[in-house]
Amino acid sequence: MAKYLANFDTDGNTTVIYWACGIAGGEIQELGDMNADQAASYDFSLPTKPGTGTQLLPAVKYFTETKFPTAPWSIFVFITDGVIEDLEKVKQYSLQIGAEIAQGKRNFTKFVLIGLGGAAEEAEPQMEELDDLDYDGLKDKNGDDIDLWDHKMAKDMKKLEEIFAEVVSERMILAPSATINDSAGAPVKPKDRESYADGLPALLDFTMSPGSNSFTLNLPSGQSITQATT
Repeated sequence: MAKYLANFDTDGNTTVIYWACGIAGGEIQELGDMNADQAASYDFSLPTKPGTGTQLLPAVKYFTETKFPTAPWSIFVFITDGVIEDLEKVKQYSLQIGAEIAQGKRNFTKFVLIGLGGAAEEAEPQMEELDDLDYDGLKDKNGDDIDLWDHKMAKDMKKLEEIFAEVVSERMILAPSATINDSAGAPVKPKDRESYADGLPALLDFTMSPGSNSFTLNLPSGQSITQATT
């Protein structure tokens, strides 16, 4: 999963932590920023301080306040195997984050909870509470309803791409600029704009020259992603 997520990060790296560590599960352990190759070969051994509880809020705050407080967009994935003991605190903090987004003080933010194992099935009602949290009609700068949380059960997932199902707005800008070329190296033609020089949206809609069997997305960081069309 870390390898997969790194491929979709703007700078080609994903930040990985262990959460619910230490006393009462209130600590995190930073594993660092990893690109796809590093994540694929990383030894994900046990945390150095296994937790004696499960608190989610410290991990959420690490990403939103310490690591990425001003990111142009952010999606954070949390894997859990048990009951979330600070659920009410997480809900209150989520409402605070939602208000900041509505006020233009924070950019697009999304949290995804993935339940793993039998104990997580018992905690699924908690995940649903976060998924269905009421933000009292708050909207982001694009006019979309604010909905910070999404949840999935690992046993129901057929492929990792499902992490992003119903996560992003079509209008969300993922990178400040980008270029896309077809398999012959020719630039593609976006349907609703001249180019992606002024921003890369979450939904890409473009045409390619006849006979092209793939396209390559080039990001400002130098990262390139090629996808076959068949």
